[in-house]
Amino acid sequence: MRRAWAAAAAGALNGAWMLVDGSVALATGDYIGDELGPWAALLRAVGVDPLSRVVAAAFALYGAAYLALLAAYALRPARLRSALAAATAPLLAYLAVGTLVAAATLALLLAERRSAPPAQA
Repeated sequence: MRRAWAAAAAGALNGAWMLVDGSVALATGDYIGDELGPWAALLRAVGVDPLSRVVAAAFALYGAAYLALLAAYALRPARLRSALAAATAPLLAYLAVGTLVAAATLALLLAERRSAPPAQA
């Protein structure tokens, strides 16, 4: 159970940062930091401006939804472990600290899965 809480705490760093960063981008038109991560190149490749208000809003909403998922996971880790892993994987493209935090979150989820009893239906 400690690993579940550690995964939730680590993930909360990314979720909160995305919520704040997206909100700042909505308010100012630019994200916090010097440059955007690889996710911006992916958006540009499909013709989407990563600095658009729609992307900033999506970024903030993803952060808020991720925080909500983390809260639910902290209460029911066995049932939501896979959902949290799926929601965490895209955060690996959130350089550089976000990548490290996402990798740590995924590692903690894997360790927690290996040590936890199977989920009950």
